[in-house]
Amino acid sequence: MHYPTLQAERQRVLRYYFEDLETIMAEEGIRASDGSILERLGVRPGSLSFDHYLSALRILEEEARIPALGARLGLLKRCSTFGFAGLVFLTQSTMSRASQFGHDAFELCFGHYLRLSVSLDDTWMISHYEASPPSLAQNVSLIEQAVMTGVRVQSEVLPRVDWSACEARFAFKAPAYADQYAKYIPFPCIFEQPCNELRVPRKWGDIPSPMADEGVRHFCEERLKARLKEEFSHSYLERQIRRILADAPSDRLPKLPEVAALLEIPERSLRAKLALEGTSFRAIQNSLMIDRAKHLLAEPGLSIKEIAFTLGFAEPPCFNRAFIKAIGLAPERYRSQLPEASKP
Repeated sequence: MHYPTLQAERQRVLRYYFEDLETIMAEEGIRASDGSILERLGVRPGSLSFDHYLSALRILEEEARIPALGARLGLLKRCSTFGFAGLVFLTQSTMSRASQFGHDAFELCFGHYLRLSVSLDDTWMISHYEASPPSLAQNVSLIEQAVMTGVRVQSEVLPRVDWSACEARFAFKAPAYADQYAKYIPFPCIFEQPCNELRVPRKWGDIPSPMADEGVRHFCEERLKARLKEEFSHSYLERQIRRILADAPSDRLPKLPEVAALLEIPERSLRAKLALEGTSFRAIQNSLMIDRAKHLLAEPGLSIKEIAFTLGFAEPPCFNRAFIKAIGLAPERYRSQLPEASKP
């Protein structure tokens, strides 16, 4: 049986995210007179990235100024939005177990922009949203959406709890429409805090989930782990860089200074951090290029010459040499050894 790749899972999640944007636009009576958001961004379906989604959010923020946009988007999310990850989350035996799982699965959607960590104190189970680069902690719509997505999917695991007992802590200042939060956010919000957090009562962690299903959980978890295995074989910093490079057009890959600026890390510090991890920016570039080459070699109908040019090589022999150096096989030989279903 065929199961979707990690990239296919991300694309599916992002398609839902863009559909939610269109839902809010329709509710507000906003017509896309200049074409759809994807058309305005110059994006083809199937090549979506979270950076595209952030750009779309900025368009709506600047042109439509929809109050509590992020909160409304978060409330449209469902566990089913997140495919295997959502089903694993939904079918855990307790909220505590679901939160432990969500720690890693969260990155399936948010990539290198937000990380989720879950901790406990005497009173609270705390979902902490770490932004990267740090300035994103002040992105009101993004953080509103992340917190309200947490509320929405946890509500599916525990459908009958009293959310008024919870609280959100936001790193940004209270927006001008903060008085409207009560329409969407069923608990107190505290602004200008050191970090962004969703806090729910600690005792919720032990409540049995009515949707717990060991068979479904195991089935989906095994397949999700297989999808995440390669991704999480790299450090968090390397995953950030790989995602930036992977989301960029092949003919306009950002160089080290641009990547450092996107991460808000001084270039010298970025080099040093990578060296401590036993790698380099060039090594990450080469590794990603080989990954892309393998994917393209499995595509029916693409010639070696087309693949070489797609990857940015001036001529096919340069691509052949780079591939042989990395894999030990020529591209044609590698392609000939692929499973029959993957051959052109």
